[in-house]
Amino acid sequence: MAIELFGAEVGVYAAMACVVAWLVSGYSGIYRSQRVACLKHRVVPIGITLAELPAWQRKNSRPQPPVDEAKADS
Repeated sequence: MAIELFGAEVGVYAAMACVVAWLVSGYSGIYRSQRVACLKHRVVPIGITLAELPAWQRKNSRPQPPVDEAKADS
């Protein structure tokens, strides 16, 4: 669409913007039934839906060690 609106001169910049947007968007989308087809930057099972992803991330996240309040105050 960028090439249609602004001409062929912006083709390289439009392509770079699309790649950067794809990389930083993470695993988000407007359709919760959409399935993860390829990995971007995290280990996520291929084929999981975006609706199932938050529960999978909570289940597989590392537990945080408890904070020692005595050390935190000093």
